[in-house]
Amino acid sequence: MGMKTRYKFVAGAAIAASLVGLGKCAVDNHWIPETAFMKAAVPKKVDIPIAHVAQGAPTETYSLAATPVSNPGLGTLRVMSIPWNATGSFSLANGGETTRTDSLISQFTGGTMRIERQDDYSVMQDAMLKFAQANEKGDGDPTQGAAFVQIMGDALSSYLQVNKQLAKYHQTVAAFAITGFSYGEDKCIMSIGVRADPQKAKGLVVSAVPRDGDQNACIKWASDNGIKINVDTSTFDRDALNFADYGSFGDADEAFIHHASSIRTVVKDGLKTAEKVTVSVDGVATWTPGDVVVFKSPRGPEVETVASTLDYNLQMPAIMIGNVQWMRKHPDYVVGMVKAIDRASFQIRSDENSLMKMSVINAAVFGKGGGEEATPEYWAEHFRGTTLRVGSRNVPVGGSRVVTLAEVADYLGLRPGSYPIYKGVYNYFGDVYHTYYPTFVPDYPKYEDAVDTSYIKQALSGVTLGAATTQFAQAKPITTAVSNRSYPDVVFDTGKATLRPESLRALIKMADQSSMTGLRIRIVGHTDNVGQPIANIKLSRARAQAVADALYEMAPTTFPRERMEVAGVGDTETVADNATEAGRQKNRRVEFILGS
Repeated sequence: MGMKTRYKFVAGAAIAASLVGLGKCAVDNHWIPETAFMKAAVPKKVDIPIAHVAQGAPTETYSLAATPVSNPGLGTLRVMSIPWNATGSFSLANGGETTRTDSLISQFTGGTMRIERQDDYSVMQDAMLKFAQANEKGDGDPTQGAAFVQIMGDALSSYLQVNKQLAKYHQTVAAFAITGFSYGEDKCIMSIGVRADPQKAKGLVVSAVPRDGDQNACIKWASDNGIKINVDTSTFDRDALNFADYGSFGDADEAFIHHASSIRTVVKDGLKTAEKVTVSVDGVATWTPGDVVVFKSPRGPEVETVASTLDYNLQMPAIMIGNVQWMRKHPDYVVGMVKAIDRASFQIRSDENSLMKMSVINAAVFGKGGGEEATPEYWAEHFRGTTLRVGSRNVPVGGSRVVTLAEVADYLGLRPGSYPIYKGVYNYFGDVYHTYYPTFVPDYPKYEDAVDTSYIKQALSGVTLGAATTQFAQAKPITTAVSNRSYPDVVFDTGKATLRPESLRALIKMADQSSMTGLRIRIVGHTDNVGQPIANIKLSRARAQAVADALYEMAPTTFPRERMEVAGVGDTETVADNATEAGRQKNRRVEFILGS
């Protein structure tokens, strides 16, 4: 493939097998059973805001006091991390594979940490179990296992299935810090023309690692455009986007490139038929360097990115997870880690030399297998993001970013006027996993138990922050739509633009859906044909404005007025027959469009 393959795994209910020391991929060892037949359905709609973020120096500056704690008896703490640029602020903070004495981690914690590459989440979970077991026995300085891990945050609900095993040691783990985000490198790739006309995705087969962030981008995009998904790999639904499961993104890439095929049973309207068809892979969910491999392949000219974390740039945070009970015993140490990561993010964002230092460390930690990953240039280039020439097109590939505590506070809804975006991300994908993969995620912890914001709050204690940093500049009207979905459950008083209380649930869905992105929002009101046409146009626009006003009141930072545009079209764009009450009800709707 020209680049070393990197893997990302999510071990859900299959975790028990990993705990007995089996190190191979869950799929290879048949820990993941064949998916039971499930009727294809449109994923629940959720708007995850897309922020217009900058890669340059942070606009908001502040000071954080370094008060390293004395840690008698604390040895070297082990941190397992997937090989990902979005974790780079911690890499720079640590100063190297093992904490340097002149590093930010040493300055802010007084301790020593060692970063270790780990591509398999089940191995991470096993290491956290070993740490918890030692911690429960009273070992205040566990040398076994891992104290912390770094993973993709949209998969947290699946990863936290490990807490069911940790319960035997009276321990739990939770996320406590965010280091950065995927900013374009995770992609959903399909045939050219699908981005412009999402309905063309129906009947396509996309290769993916199940419950991975790349597949999440495909699922989010399908949800945004009202397209059913079918995760049952034994069936084929012509009215849905179908998936083919693979154990690594490298295998998923190869399946697409080589037209991998399988025989499936055709499903129609949720029922299996007697028809069997041979289907081949039409698209792929992948991440860098997989996107480079796909677009450089002979099939590269056939496909385009229909959605990526450049579109959904708040979908996939890089999170740090730690042992809750250990962190409570050492709060100053954890607060110091959070502060050190913040200072490193400032350096990376402000200074090219710091970016290159981060890249040197990432190459040393994550590139032990050799190849391009062993070179700092590889990490620097794919952090910034670049383009490939594919035929007559320039195709974006790569892209990550690191974030400051002020930006994290906005993302977590800790600053007045900000919306708890990550709560929406966590719950949305938790529901997706529970709905489509109930064997692996039969349930998941409440957000408040999954994410501990106390250390971030302590780190920012005494810091005066200005206006929230997620800003949306005044822009031209939307010309390119990424997603379009109607909300008939947004209801108003008869003949008025007054939202009824039962619309609150739909408004929260809108807020959650658009908060994953920095895209602009266009809200269009529609009516049935009862009444005068001109009056209906005025009423529909007033109702669209009422929705925009409600979102602004909900979170003015996330939904500033300059981010939203409104329109009313009355009964000129019907979706059903106005001759029946059922048809008129469908036509009375609010259309929610995300675009650029």
